[in-house]
Amino acid sequence: MSSVGKNYLMVGGNDMSSLLKSGLSFALLLACIFAMPAIIAPSPSGTTGTDFNIDRTIERLTRILGDERPHAADTDGSDYIRTRLLDEMRNIGLSPTVEDGTGCNQRRTRVHCARVRNIIARIGPSSGDAILVNTHYDSDAAGPGAGDDGIAVAVALEMSNMLLTQTPLARPVIFLFNEGEEDGLLGAEQFLRESSQAASVTDVINLEARGTTGPVVMFETSYPNNSDIRAYARNLARPAANSMMAEIYRRMPNGTDATLFLNAGMRVNNFAMLGTGLYYHTPRDNLANLSHATAQHMADSAWATLQSRLAETNVGASDTAIYTDILGRYMLILPQWLALPVFGCSLLLAAAVFALTLDRKIISLAFPFAAVILGAALPMAAHALISELRPENAYWRAIPDLSQLTTYSFAFGGGLISAWLLSGHGRAGLAAFWGGISIIGIILTQMLPGAAILLLPSIAAFSIGSLLAFFWVPAFAIGIVTATAALFILLLAQLPLLEDALNLGGASAITGLFIGLTSAALLSLTGRYKGNAIIAAIVLGVILTIATLLAPAYTFDRPGHLSLIYTHHTNTGQTSWIARADDRTVPAAMETLAEWEVRDGRIQAPADLIETLPGLDLSPIRTDEGLSLSLQAQTADRVDISLGNGTSGQLLFRGRRFEGVSDIFCFGRSCRTLTADFVLPDNSLPVAVQAKAIIYGAPETAAELIEARDLTHVQAFDGDQTIIITDMDAS
Repeated sequence: MSSVGKNYLMVGGNDMSSLLKSGLSFALLLACIFAMPAIIAPSPSGTTGTDFNIDRTIERLTRILGDERPHAADTDGSDYIRTRLLDEMRNIGLSPTVEDGTGCNQRRTRVHCARVRNIIARIGPSSGDAILVNTHYDSDAAGPGAGDDGIAVAVALEMSNMLLTQTPLARPVIFLFNEGEEDGLLGAEQFLRESSQAASVTDVINLEARGTTGPVVMFETSYPNNSDIRAYARNLARPAANSMMAEIYRRMPNGTDATLFLNAGMRVNNFAMLGTGLYYHTPRDNLANLSHATAQHMADSAWATLQSRLAETNVGASDTAIYTDILGRYMLILPQWLALPVFGCSLLLAAAVFALTLDRKIISLAFPFAAVILGAALPMAAHALISELRPENAYWRAIPDLSQLTTYSFAFGGGLISAWLLSGHGRAGLAAFWGGISIIGIILTQMLPGAAILLLPSIAAFSIGSLLAFFWVPAFAIGIVTATAALFILLLAQLPLLEDALNLGGASAITGLFIGLTSAALLSLTGRYKGNAIIAAIVLGVILTIATLLAPAYTFDRPGHLSLIYTHHTNTGQTSWIARADDRTVPAAMETLAEWEVRDGRIQAPADLIETLPGLDLSPIRTDEGLSLSLQAQTADRVDISLGNGTSGQLLFRGRRFEGVSDIFCFGRSCRTLTADFVLPDNSLPVAVQAKAIIYGAPETAAELIEARDLTHVQAFDGDQTIIITDMDAS
């Protein structure tokens, strides 16, 4: 056994220089990384094997969006979209109903409410466990929402069109086009609380977007998840899902409508497009930037999952699976319990190989951990320096490849340092490396179980090769090479999706970790490395860091985010411009147009008073239990009422009660006249109260600022606004 691996793995130890080998290895790594987006890209022709007509779907979306105006909940724009959506539904042959109510959702001490009009259509049997296809037809205030969530609406309509010819259906299918998702999942909340249709729903297909291009990823399921995963994968030729991303998302504070359906105990498959996330919630989320291939992939994914759900006869008890797609072609689904035994056996085999190697060195045990730590730490240190020296937070946005190459170079340098530590350690070093990966896998099974799937195939290949090597020496080399290939495929294929999801231009520890690990695995196959290769990688990283420091942060095609807000305080008469931006500065074109400064953590400048601002009237009335606040705000699109001094109490609003509330945010025209009653502790009065009337869009006096802004930036999320503010002490 002492010679196992020495003759099969140390390729080119004498005939190639360390520098040349490392250069070729880095080139191979980059080729794989930059080829991945094309490999996993959705097919524009579709893969459902049905007559799902994506051209007809896009035409329908074009008719619904019309002039592509923003259409936040309970606005004139929402009425415009709803009318056109209902026309499309009736033309298909559906009989939609509109459920008009108030949706409210509490987030810690804040309550979000709006008038919502949910549109519902039902196909199939009048009874039985129903499948819900859910989308939302409202957009954020900044953009037309062609991706979020317009294309989902159009895909759902085409699905309903196809289902009408697929009779009889084994189960009822309900299509919900809800209003108010962007303001706090308000349409879904109203549906679950008030709709008679909700009680029959057991399964949900939720269609969302956080971009306009790329694969449509199934990023969330219910738990246990095995039946959800298999329903998704059963009929889909081009899957895009892995349990690591689902695990990470599950631990984040973000939420979609699916969050409420999961809380209601329903089985959920949650889908979203993630590519070109810089257009998310901006005016660029429009028809021109929407990928038709991505729309087709959403249709394929949703339709395949729906057909699987319709074909189910007896789901039974589900268990928890870990899973990943393989290059967007296949799904690997394994029971979660399998990970720990496989990693444990691999660790034992690695220990046995290490112990039986006569020339083993204890320092070999540090090899895998050095790759992980250095792979993450070196690029993060570089990006921390860049972030400190540049005023832009999203400095990478204009040329993301440059920022990503900086990460890749430093992470590869970390892998080289690890390989240098391994040089001359032969089989013992390789056993130590894969034993260390097994330890990392064991840690993942306890801390982030879904991520274990990305290491499991590699570890299985190493284990099989190590075991067979006791009987046939070349098996060790074959196992190591196979394990490295599996690591390359599974880790590098995640980078495009991670970059889309995180939208950080490579400046993330997880990107560096993946590159460091794959680099170390590759370099361990190709012999000894010297310090000159490490120096070259670090020098390249430094050059790329300097280039990233000098490169433009934003361009017209890859803009930054900056929303322009005009504020007027009625108590003091103070008026200001506020630039709600990605950064700590405004674009150069805006700098001379106002006296900008950072004050109270915000970029602001004095503004001239606009005499024609609408009124805001707030009337507090002391009650036996607390305070009744009446508000009138003509033309407001949203009103906020906040209690100061850390005061919170029970809120009574439109027939509902909420505990521990200090703020109510009410969205839409129905909020222009409202009354909010607070039951407060005896010692809480007097209390400071602030009211805001928010109008979507900046005033006409902002035209010059907006023209300068739009050269390199766009409004985002809540968008440009006009805000009138009133403060008072209520006793």
